[in-house]
Amino acid sequence: MPGIYEAHRYTDPALPIFFHQDTVGGGVSSSLHWHEAVELLYCREGSGTVLSDGERIPLSVGELAVVNANHLHAVYAEQLCRYDCLIASPALFAGLDIPTDALLRSLVKDERLEGIFARIDKELRTRSPCYRAAVRAAIIELYILLCREYAQNPPERGADRAGNRLELCKQVIAFLRRHYAEELSIDGICRAVGFSKYYLCHTFKEMTGQTVVGYLNFLRCQNARSLLATGEYNIGESARACGFHNLSYFTRTYKQQIGELPSVQKGE
Repeated sequence: MPGIYEAHRYTDPALPIFFHQDTVGGGVSSSLHWHEAVELLYCREGSGTVLSDGERIPLSVGELAVVNANHLHAVYAEQLCRYDCLIASPALFAGLDIPTDALLRSLVKDERLEGIFARIDKELRTRSPCYRAAVRAAIIELYILLCREYAQNPPERGADRAGNRLELCKQVIAFLRRHYAEELSIDGICRAVGFSKYYLCHTFKEMTGQTVVGYLNFLRCQNARSLLATGEYNIGESARACGFHNLSYFTRTYKQQIGELPSVQKGE
């Protein structure tokens, strides 16, 4: 297996992000992994190298390494590299005209970055009133900056990569993210991505550790959880909006995927 797939489970549906500080060094790298959200690595101390889909990105203090969605990546450092890691779910930008699938430049050096990351860090540590709104505002500001000034055209991909197992999983995940609210079948998914049922199901399970249906249910439940957290949708509305048309099946699946009943999130 070329790397570990991470299916992100955000603990706070009102602020679906990961933000933490990491340190690597001593010639050791973080584990090779991939996921469907963009990962932003802002270097605070030392230097290192970010490996992203075969590209080597040298990272120094004050620089931001951008790991674009679905890129296989790891961080390596001979001495010490301490950095902030930010991963924001596309759900954070719901209703905004921010292209969360935009391909961003892999290395950004911009004096505005330090202030934005410092605000995010402070708000999450102090948790002052309205801190979620403040963090969300800072991340939106960051993405607007990146999309306006550091977006780039996607490179052309050769047809020889179409059969690559990792590329297949990326195609399936991208398709499910776009169409999770629709009625889907394994046969329909196979037709959409152009692979046989056996090969698709076997490869997806091998590469991600999940079945296609299992990942689809995870994606649907995560989005249903986000809708419930807004307070604007009841359980039935959230279920239907995310592709569930049987309420009892939705409740069982939600409990399996999230670890609690949807009524807990709804506060009923």
